[in-house]
Amino acid sequence: MTSRFKLKVITSLTGLETLRPFWESVQWHWSADYEFFRIFVQTRKEILSPCVLVVSEGEKPVALLAGRLEQADMSISLGYVTLARIPVRQVIFMEGGFMGQKSEEIWSLLAGSLQQLFRGQQANRIILEQVKIGSVEQQVVQRAFGRRQLSVSGDEVEHWLMRMPANWDAFLKNRSKKHRYWLKRMVTVLDREFAGQWSIKKFTTGSEAADFAQAAEQVSSKTYQRGLGVGFQLQGETMRRLQLEADQGRFRGYILFIQGEPRAFWYCFVYGSTLYLGATGYDPAFRNYEVGTVLLMRVFQDHCGTDIETVDFGLGDAGYKQRFGSEKYSQTSLCILPRTVRGFALNMLQSANVYAIKSAKAFLGRFGVIQWVKTRWRRKIERKLPIQADAESDHAQLETERKANP
Repeated sequence: MTSRFKLKVITSLTGLETLRPFWESVQWHWSADYEFFRIFVQTRKEILSPCVLVVSEGEKPVALLAGRLEQADMSISLGYVTLARIPVRQVIFMEGGFMGQKSEEIWSLLAGSLQQLFRGQQANRIILEQVKIGSVEQQVVQRAFGRRQLSVSGDEVEHWLMRMPANWDAFLKNRSKKHRYWLKRMVTVLDREFAGQWSIKKFTTGSEAADFAQAAEQVSSKTYQRGLGVGFQLQGETMRRLQLEADQGRFRGYILFIQGEPRAFWYCFVYGSTLYLGATGYDPAFRNYEVGTVLLMRVFQDHCGTDIETVDFGLGDAGYKQRFGSEKYSQTSLCILPRTVRGFALNMLQSANVYAIKSAKAFLGRFGVIQWVKTRWRRKIERKLPIQADAESDHAQLETERKANP
């Protein structure tokens, strides 16, 4: 039976401009916001081009799947240690990248077109990031590709949300008596140890974005995330994104200062009626004061009773997400590989790596030491970082970014 839909692939920024009115009318997730998508594709050196699948009925677009073609590495790792990196040319469709009409027929058409990307874009693998378990897209893609092409890409990951209470009193009432005491005690300790010497500053405007970035970088440079090459980093892409969000009234940055120095930060942003918690970090020297949690409470307090309906904690099951989250759902990434010798080899390597990680977790889980091992590993990474951030270097880099992005 002939489908009433037709599909085309857009691989240039110029081609996207004709799609812009429809895209902006159906975008719903920050990672696939049209302006952010353009910044991301233009800034990341590893990205070769956009790769956007557009489904039309007649001449009218009704759905799209936003992604990018990039040259990257497939990492073989165990814990925080990378054992090997294998160069791959891949197409990644990000979370929130599907927009418009959603049906099994449309997703069947998209799934069929994915096979063509291996030839047309010379891709070694295709990844659909963070697909909700049980969704139409997961079911259709699994049927279309089966075990031979659909690789095991890892465990299901929990995604935590919190429904924002009407006011701060309601937020506290939702906590147990013990939890309320703990939250109040953290502030009491800071007041006792640093009376009149600690404060929290909120950043929202474009003129404040650069100051937030500099303070956040000073903290982030001391965290274990920096040792892994992830987390908040002061660079061109970061500054362009902060400026975009500030210009659109979405940026929310928080810094906790002690004795005039930044000791913790939360980078947050609003999209629709949702507050997204982005990058965070704290100075390891102030770990025992739980400054990150103190700062998070200020974030919550500022947004209770506003237009914000939901707080999105993002992926993972960190302790603070479980403590404050009110609901969750599960996601996984779908990795599709071509019907080639290289595709088969990549599938075997990736599956073996996932199996090794699961086996290690199961072994450590039997002794209840998974969190202990993670903590020790993170402390080791922190100790390898410079004791103090290079403030002069950070300032010079910030000035460069300001000139490049006035």
